[in-house]
Amino acid sequence: MSDSAFTSLSSPCNEVITALGKAQAVMPAVVFDAVNPHFRSRYATLANILATVRPVLAAHELTLTQVCSPNGTLITFVAHKSGQWVASEVPIVADKPGPQPFFASVSLARRHCVCAILAVAPEEDDDGEGATQRAASYTPKPPAPEKPLPRQKKDLPQVQDPNAFEPPEWFDQKLGFGKYGEHTWRVLSEGGLGGQRHQYVEWLISQTADTPQQKEIKNRAGVVNKRYLSREADAF
Repeated sequence: MSDSAFTSLSSPCNEVITALGKAQAVMPAVVFDAVNPHFRSRYATLANILATVRPVLAAHELTLTQVCSPNGTLITFVAHKSGQWVASEVPIVADKPGPQPFFASVSLARRHCVCAILAVAPEEDDDGEGATQRAASYTPKPPAPEKPLPRQKKDLPQVQDPNAFEPPEWFDQKLGFGKYGEHTWRVLSEGGLGGQRHQYVEWLISQTADTPQQKEIKNRAGVVNKRYLSREADAF
């Protein structure tokens, strides 16, 4: 495993850098869309970050890819239609052994590496007011000093999560088809989803829906996938 992060560029790299700069100039703000119940902190989920940046990258003929290498590093790769590219590589370090802690670390690294390579920073959603003020050379007020958190977790007040998940009525129904037909939709959203089961859900989402039944299956798979990404983020 690599013991440090590094960034590499194709040679030449003028076209990918130019396109990336133009994309950054019009990139919308990535807003916080979830709350970590353990630390009472707001953050932007990976799904929200990708949904924000991908349309802008595509408009400038750029693609974003992330893969895990055999030596335990995450490679984030931005490529231009010219074939030029920029890539970063960081080591994946899990605090505990086992697949679940590892994939939780991968999820955290993916969020931060996408933001880093595209030079975007998630922020609070203010309905565009901040962008309008910045355009008028507005100087924002300094943030209020943060209050120290209680030292003991037991002393933390209960905070209601505004993004709390409400399971749909079909969440405990079995799929009734395919190799996971005996599993419920809830199982697909919670247990052992770092491998084939989660890939199966993504495959369902990618299928063409021509009938009402196919559309319902695709919609359910979308809910399960969103729940899985949320649970990945909550691991921190």
